[in-house]
Amino acid sequence: MNELQNRDRQGADKRQGGQAIVLVTLALFAMFGLMGLAVDLGWSFFLQRSAQSAADAAALGAVQEAKNRLGASFASWTCPGSPGATDAWCTSGAAIVDCTTVSNTSSNLYNGCRYAVSNGFDHTNNVRQTVNIRASDSTTLPALPATASGTPLGVKGIVYWVTVSTVQTVPQIFSSMLGNTTGTISAIATAAIVSSVLPGSFYGMNMRGDCMGGSSCGKDIDIGGNTTISAPGAIVLSSPCTGSGAGCAGQAISTGGNSLVDAKSSSVIVNGSINTVAGQNYQPTPAQLGTAKDFLDPTRGLHEPPIMANSQGGGIKGCAIPGGVISGNVTLGPYNYFSYTGFSNGNPIPDGRPITITGNATFDPTSTACDNGSAGAIKGTTGAEESGTFKSFFIWGGMNVTGSVNFSAGQFFLVGQNPNQSGGTVFSLDKATVTDTASSSSGGTMLIFTAPGYPGMDIQSAVIAGAVENGLKQGSVDMGKGNGTSIQLLGVTKSTSSNPTGLPSDLSNYSGVALWMDRRNSIDYYNPDPGCTAAAGNSQCGTIDPTRSAPQATSGEMGANYCPSNDCSGSAVMHFGPGDIKNFDVKGVIYMPRGAYYLAEHGNGNASLNSATQFIGGGYKTPSGNGIDLTLTSPTNPFLVTINALIQ
Repeated sequence: MNELQNRDRQGADKRQGGQAIVLVTLALFAMFGLMGLAVDLGWSFFLQRSAQSAADAAALGAVQEAKNRLGASFASWTCPGSPGATDAWCTSGAAIVDCTTVSNTSSNLYNGCRYAVSNGFDHTNNVRQTVNIRASDSTTLPALPATASGTPLGVKGIVYWVTVSTVQTVPQIFSSMLGNTTGTISAIATAAIVSSVLPGSFYGMNMRGDCMGGSSCGKDIDIGGNTTISAPGAIVLSSPCTGSGAGCAGQAISTGGNSLVDAKSSSVIVNGSINTVAGQNYQPTPAQLGTAKDFLDPTRGLHEPPIMANSQGGGIKGCAIPGGVISGNVTLGPYNYFSYTGFSNGNPIPDGRPITITGNATFDPTSTACDNGSAGAIKGTTGAEESGTFKSFFIWGGMNVTGSVNFSAGQFFLVGQNPNQSGGTVFSLDKATVTDTASSSSGGTMLIFTAPGYPGMDIQSAVIAGAVENGLKQGSVDMGKGNGTSIQLLGVTKSTSSNPTGLPSDLSNYSGVALWMDRRNSIDYYNPDPGCTAAAGNSQCGTIDPTRSAPQATSGEMGANYCPSNDCSGSAVMHFGPGDIKNFDVKGVIYMPRGAYYLAEHGNGNASLNSATQFIGGGYKTPSGNGIDLTLTSPTNPFLVTINALIQ
């Protein structure tokens, strides 16, 4: 009996063992599936990150090379028909092409494809990897993802873009047990040259040794007399001075007495570690210390704004004004205006006097009038009538306004001052009214304070046929000498698809600029060449090397781009006051080079400049006891800088 029971138990054990093998075998399929999820999916996720890095690097590499090639000409650039080694490349019709077909080493797209290789996607040798690329200008925009609400994700100001997609087939190990022998991973990236709003409201660019009026050396702000500077955007101070030292007269911020920089309503970004704000030591956070590029000239890499009228060939016509005085209620067209008091061979002789407006003058780009309201105005016989809708006006010897002047859309060049005639100012408002009828759709208005050496000005000076321009120098600017001056200006506005304007594409890089002071009107060396990264010992494109303890003050070292003291001593100043400025409404950018500065003083106590303006210059200074507050509101027409960015 026992033997029979033992045999039954052994048989049952064998049957149970066979069932366990079946169950384990079935379980292995599930285990391989789970391992496939863990291993194959994990490996695919890792490769997808690699694919994304390769796509990002390729797109950015191609765009960076394009920006290097285009330089400052990117704003007016479109895809060329026959690109070369100095141009950006587009794919035909913005079509998607395989990187294996991009074999021309002159193409910036070839650079992008090589970046994909160096970042792990060797599409030339790995048959499992594919890299596709496409590129175009703003006429064909890239396909971008939608927001959560389903509306297209728009990026404004695209000039040029490159999209790169990376694809790789991946053999599956454990997942193949379930019939999935291969997987596919992919990534896409789009990089572009885009316009970005300059974030700060006030930029003080003075460094060590840059002095405001022979003192205040190494300061960006030197205010006294209950003066307040406040802004909704950042106040950026480039001076590294934090106390005494070579080229420094104290700290970057000097707020004596009850004066202060309003750090409560502003983000103060400083190049030095400790400064005084509101009477107390100000220790900025690491974010408020900024980075090196925060303290460079925001316009670096750009030429002086080009003269649009130079497209007229031999220059535009001259308009000679007897004695330089414009009275009455007159309308004036786009010409070269100059003062004269005598004739030579029947032609008026320029005498260097400023154009003085005592009446009500309107500069109208559509007018053909050359008339100052009385007999004697002479329109020249040489030169061309200006074409186009956005035109240029030239006022030789500068302009003094004691009446009212109305600027419309266009460029207005205030060309030099004769020290014997105009007291050192190239633009002076005395109890004056300045208005601006330009709209954003017309392109806006730009005033440029300069001298005859401005690039391209020789074409226009030939029209006035006089040697007086050789005696004209850089001059200072007086924005309110007498009580009651009112100023209203709109800077030039860049054309966009949603807001087309009459601004020529060559000026798109200067969007927002209302007032521009010639870079040569500075104690510093300014090389206007966008390719000046290493020129003349210059480590910054546009400004003097900040590592120098002080500017080199010899005209020989500075060359033609430097304003020697015997030519324009004290001219690198924009003066607000000492009169009561009744209204100051500049919607745009006021630009002065590093080594030039704003001097704000009021004769009868405290006053205020309230404006939606971005101030860019060497620094801001007020005298003790009668300074002017600077209260900046959010800029409605800010300066646009161009950057490379991943937008997808």
